[in-house]
Amino acid sequence: MPLNQRWLFRVSSHHRYGRGHIARCSVLAKAMRDNGSKIIFQLDPGSTGAAERLKNCGLESTEKNLLLEGPWSGCVIDNYELLGDDISDYTQLASPVVIMDDFLNPPTGAHLLINSAFHLTERKISGVQALLGPAYALVEPRFSNIPRRDFSGVVHKILITLGRTESPEILINILEVCDVLTDKMDIKLVIDRCDPSYACIIDKKSDWINNISIVSDVSDMLPLLKDSDFIIGSGGVSLIERVAAGVPSLTILGAENQRLSIEGAGISGVTIDGTRINSADLLPRISSILEDSKLRVSMSKAGRELIDGMGGNRIADFLCSMVKC
Repeated sequence: MPLNQRWLFRVSSHHRYGRGHIARCSVLAKAMRDNGSKIIFQLDPGSTGAAERLKNCGLESTEKNLLLEGPWSGCVIDNYELLGDDISDYTQLASPVVIMDDFLNPPTGAHLLINSAFHLTERKISGVQALLGPAYALVEPRFSNIPRRDFSGVVHKILITLGRTESPEILINILEVCDVLTDKMDIKLVIDRCDPSYACIIDKKSDWINNISIVSDVSDMLPLLKDSDFIIGSGGVSLIERVAAGVPSLTILGAENQRLSIEGAGISGVTIDGTRINSADLLPRISSILEDSKLRVSMSKAGRELIDGMGGNRIADFLCSMVKC
């Protein structure tokens, strides 16, 4: 167990960044806390929702600049705006510097890079030591531990979860496609009230033929995953969660930092890579997936085999070993 290790987590936490950064860092932080480390999150200004979610996990956070309030045993940075700048202050005051890097482009001064894209196997990126691949997927173990299900039957329940959407067009297109598949489909859409597309979707809700339920401000995705036959979702943490739970899916690019993860997931057979599917091809592609029970069963099986829910523990143990006690 680490002796008096004290780690700073600097994370993109404002709602404009979505929830993924906080979600994956909280998994790691809890594993490190359970190892005996003291964890403090420094959040973006105006991150009330993120602070509340961390508090519910028993994790401490503040919007105050903490870098000078060391000593620090190390820091974890999951913040693209910060990574675009000089991180020498963090290297000097909070080494080792650990980077959550979805682009595989570590800044000068980083000591460790983490990226759980499914097809990555390297041990160094641009000379920086790296923990790569699904063994380091930051997802809570309970997602991997749910009972296995049979996905060979007819799809009745579709979950749509695209994270934060700056424009409603792609979301409306997906809803329209799902609406014409059948009139007996139970469709749930996860969208936060603070999402820029929320008002537009609410206005169009009465246009749908199917029973489309809107679920907002979800604090726990697991019950929704357990109740879904198929998911249309974005990359990022939500992809990791549904793969761990073994729910077959089509994955749409929600933000550029998701591209590598989606590519790897498609190569590994745990989801259908939808990054190259245009709007005209969306209906036939989704229809073919829903008709192909063998494909859906294969995705579920592959996902359950790749992610065991222990990624946070593996990274926590490694970070502890990096610190000279």
